Amino acid sequence: MGQTSSIKDHFAAPDFAALLHAQLEDARQTWGLKYVALAELSLGPLPLSPTWRATTGTGPFDEPPARDLFEEHSDDEPRASSVAMTYGPDSDVLVTALRVAPRLASHADAVLLLAPASVIPTDTFLQLLEVLERALSRQRSSELAAILAAAAEQAADPLELSDPQGRLFYVNSAWERFTGYERAEALGRTAGAIFRDPIESLHDPAFYQYAMAELHAGRSWMGAISGNVKGGRRVFGEANVAPFEAPSAGLRGHVAVRRDMVHRTERDHALVAAHREFRAVLSAIADGVCVLRDERIYFTNATFLAIVGLSEEELVGRSFVDLVHEEDRAAYSEAGEARVARVRVSRAGSSPRFVEISSAGRVSFEGWPATILLARDTTDYQVAREELARAEKLSALGSLAAGVAHEINNPLAYVALNLELLREHGASALAEPEREALEEALEGVARIRNIASELHTFSGKDEPGEPVAVDVSRALTSALNMAQNEIRHRAALVREMEPGLFALGREGQLVQVFVNVLINAAQAIPKSSAREPTIRVASRLLADGEVEVSVTDTGIGIPESALPQLFDPFSTTKLRGDGAGLGLAICKRILDDLGGHIAIQSELGQGTTVTITLPEAVPAALASTPPQPSYRRIVTRALRILVVEDERPIARALERMLASHDVTLAHDGARALALLRASKRFDVVLCDLMMPGMTGADLYRQAVEEAPELRARFVFMTGGAVTPDTKEFIDASVGQVLWKPFTPGAVWDCIQRVAGRAEEQRSARAALGGPSTK
Repeated sequence: MGQTSSIKDHFAAPDFAALLHAQLEDARQTWGLKYVALAELSLGPLPLSPTWRATTGTGPFDEPPARDLFEEHSDDEPRASSVAMTYGPDSDVLVTALRVAPRLASHADAVLLLAPASVIPTDTFLQLLEVLERALSRQRSSELAAILAAAAEQAADPLELSDPQGRLFYVNSAWERFTGYERAEALGRTAGAIFRDPIESLHDPAFYQYAMAELHAGRSWMGAISGNVKGGRRVFGEANVAPFEAPSAGLRGHVAVRRDMVHRTERDHALVAAHREFRAVLSAIADGVCVLRDERIYFTNATFLAIVGLSEEELVGRSFVDLVHEEDRAAYSEAGEARVARVRVSRAGSSPRFVEISSAGRVSFEGWPATILLARDTTDYQVAREELARAEKLSALGSLAAGVAHEINNPLAYVALNLELLREHGASALAEPEREALEEALEGVARIRNIASELHTFSGKDEPGEPVAVDVSRALTSALNMAQNEIRHRAALVREMEPGLFALGREGQLVQVFVNVLINAAQAIPKSSAREPTIRVASRLLADGEVEVSVTDTGIGIPESALPQLFDPFSTTKLRGDGAGLGLAICKRILDDLGGHIAIQSELGQGTTVTITLPEAVPAALASTPPQPSYRRIVTRALRILVVEDERPIARALERMLASHDVTLAHDGARALALLRASKRFDVVLCDLMMPGMTGADLYRQAVEEAPELRARFVFMTGGAVTPDTKEFIDASVGQVLWKPFTPGAVWDCIQRVAGRAEEQRSARAALGGPSTK
């Protein structure tokens, strides 16, 4: 063994000290002890583990010697363990468990490795370390064996160990449940004897011969085995058999893991059926369903496919976020897993859809973690809400327009009447500059009258429920006047409108459609252009009997990719803030309702043409035009006329215009009713419809109830702001209607018509010999 040297001689070397310290600390942790030390009986403690030194305060070569420090109790079984293990015939090393001396009584047991020689040679000590390492390894192997045994016993699948002859020497609890045999009944028997019925073999002998040949050759074998077990119960299982060898334990044989495929197949079938049923439920849901795995689409139902306009093959595997509109992705992400978000989702070949996304968070779908999203298409609701808001806005605008028209028409009525009277009776006395000023004032009145009329038409307050014959040129002219402010600063306007065209529709709605198309055309023309900016408005009658209206601009044009979506709600090519994208959608809905059509042709950089077609209509006045009697020739006497008007300037202007007749003024309905009760001899009643207190309609009903002959003598005046009740009254009334601002000629025509009819009735009564009283 070479020159003998003491451990002390080598302990000073750093590598030697580190090695020894590591071995001692490893032993302490492996055996679950507090302290480990190595000592020579005659020299006291030598190397100590770090835990020893930290606790006792003693280090290498410190005094007192080991026997004073410890009380050895190797022969005292109750107080301490006896000799635990002895390794090797030559090492003479004892591993003895000692209880520490009183000064260490508060700590757990320690281990002292004792050497009998006064000096331990280095090579002997190295052998000691090797023995210590083997002891540690064996301790760990013992612990691992216990762990493996517990794991095998608790395994869910049947497990068996057999010797080379196939005799079982271990089975676990799952094996007992699978076969019905208790462990004591199975050990020593072969698996074939247990799983094979000796009377009726379920497998051909060649089957078993092949399996055994594979195992004897040292190869694994796996296959399905049927058999009858205890009680004649038939089992069907999958067996995975492999050879094993444990030289240290002197064992070899085979390990087999069996799996009950009957129960597994039943479970698998039930699981597959459950998955199929769950898919069927998700497919039947009216809302869109999208199942995500790691934010990628794994499954969708037909409703979701319809929302996005893609097939399942195009959709599965894509990231769901890719479908969310760029501007809405932040809101979708912020919602988190249990998300409820309202976003726009891209739709193939169309404009985005408004979708409400909701999720219950993470779930298990077909055995995998997943997120199920429910997608409700709210586009129609959004459209309806926006259209309702727009309709309310238009209704408010219409009411405002009608109110403005009414407020304009009332003062305009007496201004116009007075200017007409001045021209008729006093123009000859005016100098030429004054006559020119008068004519210019009358032109201004006419222009204001046209604007007020267009406001009234745009409001749609007097439109009938059913479509009627609408003068297309008049509707286009109204729309052009209303859009003139947008057009005049952008483009030259070219009119190519064929006169005398009538289309089936509602004038107010058609004006709205034309205004929308004209404003779009104007806004499509850039501020600077190499070509002369032009908007051309044309109308014509087509060969198939339809009326066509076209608006062509020389603007920037529309990309071809955007054309299919132009009539979709919220689709717009304008900048943010220039429109919500509902204009053309509403125009299309109006025209569809009227049996019309709208089409758009555009070339990028060249311009756009919008073509509107409507069914032709023949106005009732043209279809039947009975001759109108000339009441001017019939009525030659002075008439008694009652003027009922709360606007005093209008009443006075009418009084001046009708100065050749007997005119009585009443500025409210109650006063007029009193006059009519006092005298039924008025030939004509010029009555304003909208008055505070008693309205013109109320006055008419009360007067006619008391004197039915007054029914045909009323002429109603209105500035346009009528309530639904008043409008219904006008439609049902037999009286004449004068729309403010009216001309003297229109007033005379109504008076002559009413008075002429009364004159004819009197003449007829006189011819029959009846009374001729007024």
